[in-house]
Amino acid sequence: MKIDKRYLLFLIPLVLLVFWIQGCLLTGTYVIVYDIDDTIIATEKEFNSASVDLSDNDTWEDHKDDVKYVDEVGFTFKVINNSDKSATGQLYITDNDSLTTVEQVRDSATLIVEGILVGPGGTRHVTWNESMKYIKNLKVLKDQVESGEFHLYGICKEDEFKVEFRDIVAVITVTAGV
Repeated sequence: MKIDKRYLLFLIPLVLLVFWIQGCLLTGTYVIVYDIDDTIIATEKEFNSASVDLSDNDTWEDHKDDVKYVDEVGFTFKVINNSDKSATGQLYITDNDSLTTVEQVRDSATLIVEGILVGPGGTRHVTWNESMKYIKNLKVLKDQVESGEFHLYGICKEDEFKVEFRDIVAVITVTAGV
């Protein structure tokens, strides 16, 4: 069967137009790797937060206005337990950087990572893949990430603790397009 070239000249632009309307050709998946410079040092009485401003990341800046949705969020980090008791590390997220007590963090921020057990005086390296099994409240986490700015607080489940969260990297996958 011979196809008339006039049909191809009409058919190819039509197919491309359909894909363009559906967004198939104008969307992409992007991975944002964000090194969080702050070390979170936390005891039951004193701690600090790590501030994240994704506008510092070129990939985020290039695509933030076209983000359709945040696909995945994971972390890599190291938890150091500086106490003589086991500790269960937790990460909380919020847009508030002025929380000053553990109670305020637990009441006002959202728990996003829980269950990382670190023995007395021990260190635990958490990979991105491993972090997925500890992620909680994924929708809130994705919403905060989509806002572009947030704060992380690291504390422990136990009442007495002394831990550090170091070398924190957020790995974020987004779908963006027009």
